[in-house]
Amino acid sequence: MNDTADTTTGVTISRCGKCGTGYYPTRLLCPNCGANAMKPDKATDAVVEETTVVRHNAGQQNWQPRHLATVRTPENQIIVVGLEGPAPRGTKIKLFEQGLAPYGRA
Repeated sequence: MNDTADTTTGVTISRCGKCGTGYYPTRLLCPNCGANAMKPDKATDAVVEETTVVRHNAGQQNWQPRHLATVRTPENQIIVVGLEGPAPRGTKIKLFEQGLAPYGRA
């Protein structure tokens, strides 16, 4: 991860203006009630469910291992995020975006 890039607190989700349900990735129509009243919102917290480490990227020089995690938000949204470092299952993390990519930090 490039620490000099702009980061934004939270990960962008869409929230239905009619029933209030949130979704990731963002949606145009609400799968719950069918409304077309989706508005942008942020998911800021999550818990790590599974992790993996990408140890090699074919053809890349100076590759550093990258930590990835499947996380669950309090509203049960499942998001795959990059991690700043290792985080075991059950770790509570803060979500943020770097560019358009979702990340988490313990």
